[in-house]
Amino acid sequence: MALGLLRAVLLSFLRTLFGAIVYRGSEPPHFEVERKFHLEDGEVNEVIERLREQGFSPAGVVVMTDTFLPPPAKGEMLRVRDETIGGVTRTVLTRKSWINTPEGGKERREIERVASPFLRTALLLAARMICGDLASFVKERRLFTGTANNLEVVVSVDEVNGLGKYSGDYLEVEVIVPIGEDTAAARDVIFSVAARLFDGQRSDVGRSYQEMLSLHRQGK
Repeated sequence: MALGLLRAVLLSFLRTLFGAIVYRGSEPPHFEVERKFHLEDGEVNEVIERLREQGFSPAGVVVMTDTFLPPPAKGEMLRVRDETIGGVTRTVLTRKSWINTPEGGKERREIERVASPFLRTALLLAARMICGDLASFVKERRLFTGTANNLEVVVSVDEVNGLGKYSGDYLEVEVIVPIGEDTAAARDVIFSVAARLFDGQRSDVGRSYQEMLSLHRQGK
């Protein structure tokens, strides 16, 4: 009982510390308006070709290892991401939480900052001492950038591993919106871009990679 209480107190402190660290070195928070779509076998090359046809420019390939700390509440995220580009690795700390948007919907508010190797190691070491094994997975992300309806759009083609039956290829379409601004236009652009890439409407996945990872670890 005492050990359980001590663990809960330490975990609460770690979450608070993580949030304070991210806020301290971050750029202004924003809404990360994104939708994810599953890619069937053989669709990756077709989608990449259509991206180029529609004026999207390749923006590099990134190998990402995402490690998650237990979040304060369902739907929130505390993430340590290692990004490797051309043999160079950096670490990005991210906190996400659901926020009501001005038009009555909900989107995730994202706050990020780059962390030093020392800070990364210290946070993960503390988290593993308190929580034990941490949820983690890897994806190779091919990035493309472009515009649609005067909005900057980032499209990611992901090859995801470590999610069990949820592993595979996915497409993410993302528009960053400043806090306080309307996110409805961004959602419309996302589904419009996706429809052109798939040559027709397609439903989004509706789950984050973090949620898929959690289901996999639960054997679901």
